[in-house]
Amino acid sequence: MKDVAAQLRGFGPVGLLALFIILAGNLVVVPLSGVLVLVWAQLSQTPLQTLGFTAPRRWTRTLAIGIPFGVALKLVMKAIVMPLFGAGFGEETVFRGFFFERLGKLLGTRPAALAATVVLTSGLFALAHYWDQGLPADLATDGRACGVRRDSRRLDLLGLGVGGRTLPVPIASA
Repeated sequence: MKDVAAQLRGFGPVGLLALFIILAGNLVVVPLSGVLVLVWAQLSQTPLQTLGFTAPRRWTRTLAIGIPFGVALKLVMKAIVMPLFGAGFGEETVFRGFFFERLGKLLGTRPAALAATVVLTSGLFALAHYWDQGLPADLATDGRACGVRRDSRRLDLLGLGVGGRTLPVPIASA
């Protein structure tokens, strides 16, 4: 067993095969790779501490600093950094701009047609993200992020005015 453990930790054929299998786990379902890493750690006799699984020395300090810092970092990344580098711009422009405009022309702009357009564009957006995020989670996020404003044609700091609608919320939360 020690020989197999050493081979799993190495970069020979067995180690590379293990690495490939672990990475391929995300293609099936994202948490699978995490589970496969834990199986690899057990089989390769790698201590979990070397993978970062350690308890903090002071829980209250860790939580008191970590939670506010994590929330602030998430907000800065989603509201400032990602939009500045164009994250979400392309997909939001296609799904909220182009598809929304096309379906608006096809279905009309009455409330029922607008609701159908939101549902259809959200569904298409969810299908486009199914491979990496999963359908139920994306439908929930997309439904929440789909804001329709028909009263503005201006460029926003974090969004883009397209066809009488602004898209700051989806782009900022992409």
